[in-house]
Amino acid sequence: MFEEFSLKKILIVDDSDILRKRLIEAILSENIQLEIYEADSPSTGLNSFFKHHQEIVILDNAFPVGTGLDIISNIKAEHPQTVLIMLTNYPHEKVKLRAIQLGVDYFLDKSNEFETAVKIIAEWSEKDLSFNRL
Repeated sequence: MFEEFSLKKILIVDDSDILRKRLIEAILSENIQLEIYEADSPSTGLNSFFKHHQEIVILDNAFPVGTGLDIISNIKAEHPQTVLIMLTNYPHEKVKLRAIQLGVDYFLDKSNEFETAVKIIAEWSEKDLSFNRL
C-alpha cells in the first residue's frame, strides 16, 4: 500500500503583492515543496489559517487595518505548535518583545534577513510538523 503524501502548508500574510511574490519565487527556487497560501490582510490571513490549518505562517506586522500581532495571538491561542515567522520592515524592539511574548518563533527584518526567512522555511519544511489539527 502507498502512504498518502501531503505537502506541508505555508501561509504568507503581507499587504505587499511584490513581497508575497518574491517570497514565493524564493521558496520555489530552493525547490522547497510546500502548499502555499497567500493573504493580504490579518483578517484574510486568519480566515485562511482557520480553514486550511497551515503549519507555517510568515507574516508582516504593519497593515492598513490590523497588525501581525493580532494574527500571532489568535493563532497561538488555539494552535501553539504553528511555526510563526514575523518578517517586517519595522523591527522595533517594542514590537519584537510583544511578538515574542505572544509566541512568535522568529522575528526578522525584511531589509536584511529575507534570505534567513527562506532558510528557516526550508529547514521547517523538512521537519516532522505533523500534529493534531481540527
